[in-house]
Amino acid sequence: MTRSVSQFLLHLVLVGMVAGSAGNASAQGSPPLSYTIYDLGPNTTGLSVSPNGAYVGGYEFTTGAGFLWTGTGGVQSYPEIITLPVRRFAEPNGMNDSGVAGGWISEQAYGLSPLPVRWSGTNGATLPLPDGVSVGQAYDINNAGTIVGAINTGGNNWYATVFSSTGATVLMQQTAAGGILQFAYGVADNGTVVGQATGTSGSQISAYYLLAGATSAVAIQQADEAFGVSPSGAAITGFSGTSAYIYTVATGSFAALPMLPGTQTAEGRAVNDSGWVVGYAGAAGSIPFLFDGTATYSLQSLLTGTDASIWDMTTGVANAAYGISNNGIIVGRADRNGVSSGFVMVPVPEPTAAALGAMAVAALGLMLRSHRTARPPRSLETPSFRAGVLMARSTRPTPSFFCWLWTLAVATSCVTAAGAELLYVSLPVSTNAVVTYDVSLGDATAIRNSQRTFASGTDVAAPQGMAIDQQGNVFIVNQLVNTIGKFDSSGTLLATFGSG
Repeated sequence: MTRSVSQFLLHLVLVGMVAGSAGNASAQGSPPLSYTIYDLGPNTTGLSVSPNGAYVGGYEFTTGAGFLWTGTGGVQSYPEIITLPVRRFAEPNGMNDSGVAGGWISEQAYGLSPLPVRWSGTNGATLPLPDGVSVGQAYDINNAGTIVGAINTGGNNWYATVFSSTGATVLMQQTAAGGILQFAYGVADNGTVVGQATGTSGSQISAYYLLAGATSAVAIQQADEAFGVSPSGAAITGFSGTSAYIYTVATGSFAALPMLPGTQTAEGRAVNDSGWVVGYAGAAGSIPFLFDGTATYSLQSLLTGTDASIWDMTTGVANAAYGISNNGIIVGRADRNGVSSGFVMVPVPEPTAAALGAMAVAALGLMLRSHRTARPPRSLETPSFRAGVLMARSTRPTPSFFCWLWTLAVATSCVTAAGAELLYVSLPVSTNAVVTYDVSLGDATAIRNSQRTFASGTDVAAPQGMAIDQQGNVFIVNQLVNTIGKFDSSGTLLATFGSG
């Protein structure tokens, strides 16, 4: 199950409205939202999630099989890549919005004799290494397909590297103090690389970031490691001494994250563009956490009902959160009924189609009311002002205006044929549906109740764009399967374009 960025942000707005009506809440009060959780299977780990939340990478650590997970397709194992010696352990450490992963394969778990790999869909291929080098690791990939990691030239001689299908480029830049860029753990869409730098003697370990095209790297003096960078490149996380932190690139500001009660250490593993950080904190066990920009919460506290009783994220020693998408989806590993299992946590509630319609129509009413012409004292009214008020009250919003509002509020696609009163609205990717609304009814309740399913299921897999031709045929872009479907006005599929 996945959610669109704007749908998740709308949920946060609604939460804020409720909190506002209840008065000012303490920064250390109740969690800002709750989550539902999906099981990736026993003995698995969720390692990475794409910025849009549509794709998850993980691995099964008894067989070593890596896999791709989607809300519609479930777990799809990566076929073994044949090498000598045999490397059957696969770890997709980074994932982009196209479902392309960067990681490594190795002889044993945790990276013995690793080779860097790029997976597209479920097809994987090793990436070339520099001449004379036989070991390399890949840790992350951005939406441009840039993969970063490190190569090893023997012993503890690791060097941060950018990989591609045609070659490997060792990052020769240094920090101002002469620190060597040893590992590249993250790469943003703007090309910013983050990781660990060391002095020539192997001492003076520090976190660093390297801007695209820069001739030198910037050491984050307060931090030991930089494990994650937000997709936009604005924020960095990792650990500093015993604390997780967030670092803002634009201002150079550094802040240690609030510790969970009873814990002594913490590491930030990933950060999104909202400045939300996930990682794990240490106490008697390992406790995965979420920092929401203000306070730190254990992931256990974000679960409710049966999920909270089945999953234990507070006492196991292998619990961790490794990735967070821009729409708040979190991946990692925790104890489920006594077995270490990978998870995908998705914010809830997930609005139903009716609820989405209600929110959009309600937002229309709020918007129109907030933009109503201010009325001056009657003594200052003029004939032209009164005429303007009457005109405004007699003007009904056009279907195009409804579409604009719908996409603003719910983050779906919306189209209407020229001169028509019927809206075609694609619901969030987890819903896999396109519905219609009749705006000619005028009344908000009537419009909401006019919802009809136009198309659903695999024919509209994560609909992300639509268009209508002069004959009334509707064309729908299906993001998850990379096709375009052509439907007649009744919702019958006429043709499919694209390779899938």
